[in-house]
Amino acid sequence: MAGRKKHSKIIKIKTFLTTIILLILLIAIAIPSAKKIKLSLFANEEIELIKNKLEKIEVENSELKKLITYFGTPEYAEEQARLNLNFRKADEQVAVIYGQDEDHAQEQNKDINIGESAREEGEKSNPKRWREYFFKNY
Repeated sequence: MAGRKKHSKIIKIKTFLTTIILLILLIAIAIPSAKKIKLSLFANEEIELIKNKLEKIEVENSELKKLITYFGTPEYAEEQARLNLNFRKADEQVAVIYGQDEDHAQEQNKDINIGESAREEGEKSNPKRWREYFFKNY
């Protein structure tokens, strides 16, 4: 009976050691695998970002190609000649209408108001302006 207990103890110790060794091997394999998986996921994210950038650049490139072809057309040359060089055809009559849009008029009014306030400050004496500068907030 003592031999059986001893034999059963040895079997338990062997299975325990085998289990420990297998766990160590499993951990030794799992850690590098996890690192590779993480690296793979990071690389896939980078690839997606680069693909998105590439698509944006391709769209921009196609738009620029369209502009280049438009800039090479006679219509564009004529339009630029009309705008910049006052070009007109022989049988054409040109009418120029001068006017202001509302935004432009508002900007001019702001400039006028700024000029008036600066002129008012210019009428004050230098000591008065210094006194206002230092003691205005008190």
